[in-house]
Order: sequence, then structure tokens, then C-alpha cells
Amino acid sequence: MITQKKKPTLKDITKLAGCSLAAASTILNGQQSSVRYSEELALRVRESAQKLGYQPRQRKPQLQVARRGVVDVVSSLPVGVIIHPFQSSVDGMESIFMEQLSRQLERFDVSQQMIYANDEFHVARLRERVKHKGLGAAVTFAMGIEDNTQGTFDDANLPIVMVNPYKVPMHNAVLPDDEQGVHQACDFLTLIGAKRVLYVVNRTVHYSGELRQKVLQSRFKTMAVQMVGEFDHTNLSKQPLSRLVKRHRVDTIVTYNNVMARRVIKILEQMQMKVPEDMNVLSLAGLPSTQNDQTVTQIAIPFDQMGRIAADLCIDMIKHKQTKFKNVLVPEYLKIGTTCRRV
Repeated sequence: MITQKKKPTLKDITKLAGCSLAAASTILNGQQSSVRYSEELALRVRESAQKLGYQPRQRKPQLQVARRGVVDVVSSLPVGVIIHPFQSSVDGMESIFMEQLSRQLERFDVSQQMIYANDEFHVARLRERVKHKGLGAAVTFAMGIEDNTQGTFDDANLPIVMVNPYKVPMHNAVLPDDEQGVHQACDFLTLIGAKRVLYVVNRTVHYSGELRQKVLQSRFKTMAVQMVGEFDHTNLSKQPLSRLVKRHRVDTIVTYNNVMARRVIKILEQMQMKVPEDMNVLSLAGLPSTQNDQTVTQIAIPFDQMGRIAADLCIDMIKHKQTKFKNVLVPEYLKIGTTCRRV
């Protein structure tokens, strides 16, 4: 059987050259970058790229007539894709978002520059680059509370699209519609006849944690479903969970996300409880993952759609020379797995 050879990526080059993704991206694709790395590092990166057969994208000074009904998109500058890594990145949120964002930008022949804003050096270089008009626009992912990337781009009068930031800004954000997602979850709990629910909550600083909890509590007041308690994920272990489940005769456990759901299922196995025969488990945020959790009943967050929408908004703002748009909510959807049944 003939297998198609996988095209080398920047990540492959970083492993061979022993450098950061930001450095490899800047050296190979950032011709207009104000950042300058040492000649030794630049040579090592280029030799690694040549060895692996990596082909840097050819920049065009002016974009061709774009497809899909968008015309006259003119920009000789790359779009800065600014990633703010955080703990949940193991669930592939970044990768599935990046894949769709890159694919959509490439359709319009828009070059992109990957920037990991996880240290002061790269944040300072980013500000310097914006100041010297080295980027045409930016897309950020999971921007932290302390970060002032938005202010940097607002001051420079450049377009920015913020995807799933820790705090909801007044404008220019693409957000998962957590409120609508929790309403779907509550309707589903009514449908399966759940009566006594335990909520495993993640004490996160992200806006969605507080929102999910608030909507869930509000809906339960008007439903024939009782929330018997909230369980902090930091205390999630066999003994305290077992006590709560027995004391309150819990029939359904609702978790903040799939990571919590998987932990709950493992603990229930230790308690000799089967899912869903003895206990229902429903996740309020299905995150894309390499692990086999496709069976979890979950409200799925569409990071792929958010990537495409971010690219489209970026193109639209460049085309119309705009710097602001109203926040966009992307609908979540219920994915029925095998961790829930009628009570």
C-alpha cells in the first residue's frame, strides 16, 4: 500500500533545530519581521528546513482576486496569529482552531505569522512590530486577563479578532455560546428524567466558568431538577465524591468540561459504579481531544467553526479597512454519547 508522505511542519523543524516555534516561523516566513535572531540560529533553522524539505510560503505583494465572493483584498502584510498557551492546550483547542484558521486564510492567499505570546520577549517584539506597521491584522486565541494585545492594536488602528479570551471584551471577540449550550444541557436533563444533580465545577478565571454555573443554577430553579451540591474539581477524589453521591442519592453528575467528565468516570469505576447504568455523566464543554472520549455525552464547543469565522472576519476588516465588529457568538451543539440514559 502506498502511503502519502506527510508534509513537514514548523514543529518538525523546531525539534530538529532545537528552537522555539516563534523563532522558526520568523526566520523562515517573517521576511518583514523586525525581530532578528543570531546568524548561527538562522543557519541552523534553514538547514533543518532544507533537510526536511519544508517550503516557506511565497508572499505576494498584492493578493489576487479572492474566491468565495470576496474581491480586492489588498494586503502585503501578514496576519499575526497570536497564541496564548494555557493548561488546557492538551485538549487540542489550539490545534483544531489553528488548522481551520490557516486553511481559510490560505484560501484568500493571506500570509500569516505565528506568534506565541507566552513570554515578555515575544510580547515586546510583537508591540514593536505593530508600532512599525509590520502586521496587517491579528487573530488572538485565549488571550489572558493581564494581556493588552487589544490595546496595542487599537492604538495602531489595526484590525484584531479575539477568539475565546479569558475576559469578554466590548467588541472584536468570537466566543462560544456557553449560555445557549447550558440551556441545551438543561433541556436534555429534563428529557432523560434527571432529578438529583451534582455539579463538578472548575474554579477557573475564564468567563465561561462563571457563566455556565450561573445559567445552570438559574434554570434548575424553574425545572423539576434539584442541584444537590457543587463539587470543586480540586477536591475531586473517591472518598468525598462517594459520600456526596450516597448522601444525596445523586442520579446525574454534570461536569464543567470533558476533562472533569473523564476524571469522574474513573472515580466511579473505583466505586464499582457503572456509567450510565448507575450514574449519568454530562459534560458542559466538549473539548477536541486526541483521547478516545467520543462516547461522552457533551455540549461540544465548535473550535473549528470559530477558526473559520475568525479568518473571515479578519479578511472582511482588511477589505473594508475596518477595525471593529460586534462580538460574535458561535452556537454549541449537543453530542449524544453513551454516558447518559433515561433515569
